[in-house]
Amino acid sequence: MTRHGGWLKIAQHPILTGRDLRVFLGLRSLCDGRGVVTLFQRELAVLLDEQTSNVATSITRLRSYGILLPNPNRFKKCNKGIVAIHPEYL
Repeated sequence: MTRHGGWLKIAQHPILTGRDLRVFLGLRSLCDGRGVVTLFQRELAVLLDEQTSNVATSITRLRSYGILLPNPNRFKKCNKGIVAIHPEYL
């Protein structure tokens, strides 16, 4: 796959919405080198000028399609939410 080919797959996805894409791009811009993002959904909502519930819905949708992975540190206590982007979409 070419560089950012995963982004094209997201853009071409028949069910994901524009909001889902915006949330993905917001998460992608905040992730570390491993694709891990640590922040509250409400923080991302403020950055994107969206309602927290809309961001939460998009994150759920992105997880259901395998674009976001389950919490990589689910057994580690953390005050903020943790999301990992599938390596194919980095």
